[in-house]
Amino acid sequence: MATCFAAFYGIKEYSIHKVEEKIKLLGEYNQRYSTDKNIKTVVSWMLKIAILNEKGDIVGANPDKTTHKPGIYEKEMFMRFFEELYLHIKNGSVEKRQACLLFSYYAIKFDEIENFRLDISDYKSKDELMNEELKDPFSKYWASYRMFIEDMRNEWEKYADELKIK
Repeated sequence: MATCFAAFYGIKEYSIHKVEEKIKLLGEYNQRYSTDKNIKTVVSWMLKIAILNEKGDIVGANPDKTTHKPGIYEKEMFMRFFEELYLHIKNGSVEKRQACLLFSYYAIKFDEIENFRLDISDYKSKDELMNEELKDPFSKYWASYRMFIEDMRNEWEKYADELKIK
């Protein structure tokens, strides 16, 4: 009986530890997202040149609104952040829903709106690749970024459906 209790207690404590580890890692990514100069530069620039609809959603971009724009390096480091985050999502150390709600908006907009990434010549969105009639949109450079975007879009759809049900 004592052995069963000890095993149950150990499993419970391990489970709590795993949840705490996930929360800690998510917090570290949130800190990095908030303070990384490359991410700040790209997001600030995106907001400066953004074209908004009546609800305040970004629906386009006008790069001519400002002469100061991030370089290719800053944009690639912005994209790499999401690729790294995606690795943690795939191995289960970050919950997909939490990553989606906290980090995906600007990454998705960067993918959707070509004017945000005009000088990233080795990146094309999944839709752009499909228009080129490529069989596998994840076979080119930035495949992990594209997969992150696709998963996050799917997660937003599920989340919206859940909100409608409630």
